[in-house]
Amino acid sequence: MNLTTRNILIIVGILLLLSGVGGLGYYLLTPSEPPEIISEIPPTTPAEPVEIVVSLAGAVNNPGVYTLKAGDRLYQVIELAGGFTEEAATENVNLARLLIDEDHIYIPKKGEVTDNPSSPTTGGKININTATQVSLETLPGIGPALASRIISYRQTNGPFKTIEEIKEVSGIGDKRFEDIKDLITVR
Repeated sequence: MNLTTRNILIIVGILLLLSGVGGLGYYLLTPSEPPEIISEIPPTTPAEPVEIVVSLAGAVNNPGVYTLKAGDRLYQVIELAGGFTEEAATENVNLARLLIDEDHIYIPKKGEVTDNPSSPTTGGKININTATQVSLETLPGIGPALASRIISYRQTNGPFKTIEEIKEVSGIGDKRFEDIKDLITVR
């Protein structure tokens, strides 16, 4: 055996020894049983539907306060109230309007003059969450373009939570807000 063959045998022996030690170390450090794997996802319970309470008045058969589910529409509370009376002026009532908690909806009689028959009103104030373009334009300093931006803002961001949030609408700063704050509501 020459020196090179001997060196090769030593190197091979060292490699075999190291792989054996590595294998032994792996065997000793590996748990004898695999860890418990959770294969089931715990069942989730659906969130309880949020209830809203609305007040319905005017030309309906049974005016009153009604409890509904969040996401219900105006036609649903009118059905609960027994429908419109024969005197109801329904041409401007948006039956598909989404209801929000604490809405006060007034259905006018034929020939009755109101600010906006399909919009909830609270103490004569305009509800900026439900008001139409025409109603919004009755506010000081709110023209067609700004009324349209208010409606676009609430469609994109959801209902206003406070009247102050209307200042987030482009074109409504502190001065314009001061002019309208006593005329608007979010209820």
